[in-house]
Amino acid sequence: MLEELRMYMMNKLFTAKLNGWSSDVSYEIRLKLNELKLNQMFWEVLPSGLNQFETRSRSEAYDVDLDMRTCSCRMLQLNGYGCVHSVSAISYLNKDVEKYVDPYFVRNRRIHGRKKTKRVRDVSKKGGKHRVSKKGNKISCSLCKVEGHNKKTRPNVDRSRPNKLPTRVNRTKAPKGENVKKRSAEVASGSRIGMDGRDTHGSRVKRTKTTKGENVKKMIIEVASGSRTRMKCGDP
Repeated sequence: MLEELRMYMMNKLFTAKLNGWSSDVSYEIRLKLNELKLNQMFWEVLPSGLNQFETRSRSEAYDVDLDMRTCSCRMLQLNGYGCVHSVSAISYLNKDVEKYVDPYFVRNRRIHGRKKTKRVRDVSKKGGKHRVSKKGNKISCSLCKVEGHNKKTRPNVDRSRPNKLPTRVNRTKAPKGENVKKRSAEVASGSRIGMDGRDTHGSRVKRTKTTKGENVKKMIIEVASGSRTRMKCGDP
């Protein structure tokens, strides 16, 4: 699609240069004016005043005013470049039709900016901005409600910036296998066993199970030594 547009614009510019683009009016408007010039032969022009004409064709009649640039068909006021009645009236005076084209269709027209919305003041009324003086007015703080200062000039307020928190040191993590070996060594040495049978990390320590015969031998030795004199019903 872009290639087709490029070829169309290239052909259009070449045709405009070939026909002589010496006028400031755009190429499309010139083509439309040429069509109107071909149709003006069917209209009769009758002067009715200063730059005022009446164009007639059989039973149709329209009034054209070149000074006001108006036509009773209203086409001249709508499109801005003219109608067959205005073109025939301009050709009757042997004038250039492109001179009556609206400046919107002229290439070298100046595009103005936005219109001013503010009222234009008189020279005598122009002056600096009037500001109300705060002299004599008492100010009060919006925080402590005390007169004489505001929240920015409040006394006895520490405005120093708080110290930055210490950044956390990224510790290098040891492999999982090394931590397990270290913990098992501490548990075996008894340095990580608590009173409840758990190590310092809160994990329960696995104890080695003894056989029933070993427990009986241990009880006999304790009874013989006197450390276990009373037998309980629940003892094995």
